Amino acid sequence: MVKPSPKPFQQVLADLGLPASQALVIGDSARRDLGGARAAKIDCVLVGGANHPDVVACYDDLLAFCRVVQ
Repeated sequence: MVKPSPKPFQQVLADLGLPASQALVIGDSARRDLGGARAAKIDCVLVGGANHPDVVACYDDLLAFCRVVQ
């Protein structure tokens, strides 16, 4: 399974027993990470300078994201 296929995201949700509404994908690629997350109906945050209008938020790097969620 290769992103942006929704299958890897759906498999993780199934393994954890979570609905998509309780998950968040954090990635650095609008095509692969956001694409797969959207296909699996999971919200997505992009880090590393990636940006797209369909994400919950964008951060310059993972540390910036971590500072916000603490």
